[in-house]
Amino acid sequence: LFRPVALDDAFTDAAPLRDRAGDPLRRALDPEDGTRIDDDVADDIRALRDLRPSVEAMVGPSAPSLAELDAHLLRSQTAGLSDDGRRREIAAADGSVEDLAEAIATPDTATITLTAREGTVPLTIRNDTGGSVEVRVRLRSPKLELPEGDTFSLTLAGPTNRLDIPVRTRASGSFPFDVEVTSPDGRVELASTRYSVRSTAVSGVGLFLSIGAGLFLVVWWARHWREHRRATKLVPPGSDGG
Repeated sequence: LFRPVALDDAFTDAAPLRDRAGDPLRRALDPEDGTRIDDDVADDIRALRDLRPSVEAMVGPSAPSLAELDAHLLRSQTAGLSDDGRRREIAAADGSVEDLAEAIATPDTATITLTAREGTVPLTIRNDTGGSVEVRVRLRSPKLELPEGDTFSLTLAGPTNRLDIPVRTRASGSFPFDVEVTSPDGRVELASTRYSVRSTAVSGVGLFLSIGAGLFLVVWWARHWREHRRATKLVPPGSDGG
């Protein structure tokens, strides 16, 4: 009943299937009418399937939002469903991801004043999903140093999550401080905001220059005052200087 054979020999020696008339049996690889998925729709389904791990990394495998995404994704691939029906399921799946993103929020904008070279920037992240969400926070600023790094992971456990981000200014003045909140892999953008940071701190070099300029003015004024007193004493009272 069985004869061991190498894999290459199996394809070489195997006799072709034949129909009842003895002719080689041929099968079409094209799906039957009504089961073929439009190329654009198939691309959208693949994009959602690629996005699913990002959503699961945020909310966990048992979250209702992930179950809703899976349900729409599964129905979009149902045999016999029209392309319009598939597009509706895809749109509903996209909507579930968008609802998740909209449930995470940061302040629209804020202005922070730093009076010293080192300080903290407060950041509040809202989580209205009703559950715990894993996110990644990325920070960017042209004139702020971030001692604890510009990217870190964070668990949003409750509705309000406040962070005090340590910063160090490189110069005085006003400059932007951008905050971006994404999924742990960075594929889903959840929230972003731009702070306006105003630093009134004077650096060591600036302070030295300011003190030096002040001393120069004091010395110049003292010398000018002495020369003026000396010139006044050299001119006799009532003399016109002629």
